[in-house]
Amino acid sequence: MVHYEKYEVIIVPKHHPLYYAQGVEWFDEKQQLLLREGNKFPSWSLSENLARSQNIWQKDKIRSLALPVEYLPPGSQVEEILGAPRLIALLRIFKA
Repeated sequence: MVHYEKYEVIIVPKHHPLYYAQGVEWFDEKQQLLLREGNKFPSWSLSENLARSQNIWQKDKIRSLALPVEYLPPGSQVEEILGAPRLIALLRIFKA
């Protein structure tokens, strides 16, 4: 896991229903886990999420969504330079 700095913290009180039921994971472009925050995590791999329609997967009362994080150089047009934005990371968010 890599070190990161927190610039803003949103505190969810322990008695709030979301306190124990959400999380987020960041992966690099090779699907290696970089960061994990939260209290409840899915038991399945990121690739299982990506294989699903719209990258949504629900199992064991946990619903997750995997999203690509893509990079496009400033001021460029997708069609002119790259043909498509470059994948730089993946984000998976989930809740129970």
